[in-house]
Amino acid sequence: MKLDRFSYHQKSLFLLAGTILLLLFTYVLSINKTIEVTKSIRNLDKRILMAQTAPIQIDSLQTKIDIWNKNLLSEVSLSEIQQRIFDEVARTDNINTVTIKGIKRIDEKKENGITISTYEIDFTGEFKTLVETLNHLERKMRYGYILSSSFEIVKNRKKRIDELRLKLIVQSMIQNY
Repeated sequence: MKLDRFSYHQKSLFLLAGTILLLLFTYVLSINKTIEVTKSIRNLDKRILMAQTAPIQIDSLQTKIDIWNKNLLSEVSLSEIQQRIFDEVARTDNINTVTIKGIKRIDEKKENGITISTYEIDFTGEFKTLVETLNHLERKMRYGYILSSSFEIVKNRKKRIDELRLKLIVQSMIQNY
């Protein structure tokens, strides 16, 4: 036989090289493709999940659009919005215990026929009445919405007492014609 002319050491090297080549061919021809197909299946599963949750996301975005359209004012001027905020606070049951310390416009942006104004409103009073006023404004305000609210204790130097202050950031939109 022809294999008799090789030593056992050479035969072992050939066997090792053949095994390595067989493993490489196996990897290239089957295992590598299996890994690629598995990755593809994972990507498709993610797309299926995204497609299944798309109606929920669409409904959520539609609700946000409806809220924005509802809050979009066309007949109210910027100065009237300030007056409406004062009127809304006056309608609450806490008018005797809540004081409006100030209202000022922080920012105003005009884009595509819409003016977005941001106001900062400072209230002082007791915690319970401030929370009730905040709740009332969140539920009843139809000419804007509250972006943020924060409570802080400040010293009143004239009265020499601590006051609880509620700072609201309110944003309103006006459609310009």
